[in-house]
Amino acid sequence: MKFIIYIALLSVIIQGCKTKADQSDFPSAGVVTYSINYPEEVSKSASSSLMPDKMTLSFRDNKVRYNLKGSFNVFALDFFSPAIDDSCATIFRFMDNKLMYKGACRSNFFFFNDQVSPEITYFKDETKEIAGLTCRKGEVTFKGLPTFDIYYAESINIDIPNRHTPFSEVPGLLLEFSVDYNGVRFHFTAKDIDYNIPSKSTFKVPNKSKNVPESEIEDLIITLIHNFQ
Repeated sequence: MKFIIYIALLSVIIQGCKTKADQSDFPSAGVVTYSINYPEEVSKSASSSLMPDKMTLSFRDNKVRYNLKGSFNVFALDFFSPAIDDSCATIFRFMDNKLMYKGACRSNFFFFNDQVSPEITYFKDETKEIAGLTCRKGEVTFKGLPTFDIYYAESINIDIPNRHTPFSEVPGLLLEFSVDYNGVRFHFTAKDIDYNIPSKSTFKVPNKSKNVPESEIEDLIITLIHNFQ
């Protein structure tokens, strides 16, 4: 009887070690490239070619940086999150001007600031392969907005991978999702993941930026969106 108990205990310990090893084997650095789809009224406008057609998410050692860049380098929007319990920063570059807003550690990227936490229903048995990874499905409902699906990968090693968004409780990195901002729905889908390690400078917030209120950056973004409709 003692022998059986010993074998059972040993099996639990081995399995636990294996799980930890498997978790540590997940990629902890790389760059995810998302395509961006816009509603018809935006995509068919004369100036839509200036809108970003992709977003990148760079990650390394739990540091995260989102980047959206307009065509012809007219403007760029970056969001930096150096650590879970650290402040975040938004950088908006328009032509030669760089504006910066520093947010608290629990603040959301301004795309999400007017959205409370959604209701999310998970369908863990429904999966889809995106950018080479098996993703699980969720269904998201924000009050007063149409429901949409999300897909997330549990095989990327980032602590709270969707932090600074209303999706922070989703147990994996979002590889397909939608954002409703100022009456426009943006749809993001990961198309490629490059597992080469980004340089440390990728996550360094530029020093030569003018500190402004978040509302100033947001007003400029809203103006651009209206011009593209």
